[in-house]
Amino acid sequence: MLSASSPIRDWLTFSENGTLTRNCFSFRGASGIDGTLSLALGISRIKNPLLLVTGDLAFIHDINGWLIENSIDMNLTILLINNYGGNIFNRIYKENLKEDELKKLFLMPKKINWSKLAEGYQVNFRSVANFKKLREAFDWSISIKKSVIIKVDIDPENEIYEKNALLEKIIGS
Repeated sequence: MLSASSPIRDWLTFSENGTLTRNCFSFRGASGIDGTLSLALGISRIKNPLLLVTGDLAFIHDINGWLIENSIDMNLTILLINNYGGNIFNRIYKENLKEDELKKLFLMPKKINWSKLAEGYQVNFRSVANFKKLREAFDWSISIKKSVIIKVDIDPENEIYEKNALLEKIIGS
């Protein structure tokens, strides 16, 4: 499942040609991020294991979705892309707004202790820093058959540059 905004755009931009033939879930709430976790928890009741790819802002917006009965025993892996707020808006409004306006209105960076948050909801947690560790964390999450949060920190300033560089390589080849 893909949360709204960047995960959907990235999936369609960077994945292989067979992407549209795979089962993939998403939806747009009133502001694009309403109910992301709750929907993933609901889908994971019938389709598991399930992977939810979400940004930090969409995830925290629906964090009380964890209050669903027995949700911690579902086989749901959450890939939490922590880019410190709604980084998609850096692409859209960066040229039109001052930095403080952009942060206040759209980015909303928060310093969250994600491991403590996961502990509070009794959800397994790992933070990874590279692709090898990410693969290991995915294998671990599938093996324990419980809800898991795997967090990857992304530098919001470099994210746009790196995505554009990757896109240029893809288009140029």
